[in-house]
Amino acid sequence: MILSHRYKFIFLKTMKTAGSSIEIALSRYCGEGDILTPFGPDEEVLRDRQDYQGAQNYWMPYHMYSRHDWLNLLRGRRKMIHHHIRAERVRQLVGEKVWGSYVKLSVERNPWDKAISFYYYSTRDQAARPPLIEFLRQARDKHTLSNFPIYSIGDVVAADYVMRFEKLDDEMTCLQELLKLPEKPDLPRANASSRADRRHYSQVLTDEERELIAEVCAREIKLFGYQFETLQ
Repeated sequence: MILSHRYKFIFLKTMKTAGSSIEIALSRYCGEGDILTPFGPDEEVLRDRQDYQGAQNYWMPYHMYSRHDWLNLLRGRRKMIHHHIRAERVRQLVGEKVWGSYVKLSVERNPWDKAISFYYYSTRDQAARPPLIEFLRQARDKHTLSNFPIYSIGDVVAADYVMRFEKLDDEMTCLQELLKLPEKPDLPRANASSRADRRHYSQVLTDEERELIAEVCAREIKLFGYQFETLQ
């Protein structure tokens, strides 16, 4: 997640949508008073090579602590702002004045394609990957298969502008105009895909897997008009 006071935007980072690459690109326009949540080591190296603003101001304020958070603090573990923090929590974090006056940004991706990418990324360190259908069921139960809750509040889209993963180059041009940036953000290649099977998602998913994803991600499918496409 990024909060930029200079350019007055909040970036709500979704999963498996080039969010890390977008964060690195937008870090260029951040200053010392802005919020930038941490990456993994490899992504921080990319950001540092560009001499962009690094992770900072990412500790959760104490007034947002739960009882569990206070117990962890007593054990020496201070709570950080999660990089996939949901819109409702961001609104609590920044306050109504900032939330209402800053541009809220996010990004979405075809849910069937994203689910496969999420599967390979999440299981990348496992010696034997679980069956895809098993992984999807677990992701459904953990509420991690859909990105919609990240950029919505109460089933209503809270982001002012949701970019499309499928046309990110064009989206960067739109972002320059929307935020009045001095140049078009340059997207690095970050958090490289762990996807071993490069086939089109229609050649990978079974009917059961396809329907499970469609059910869980029905809101973004309807909102953005995504369709399950097959190769001719």
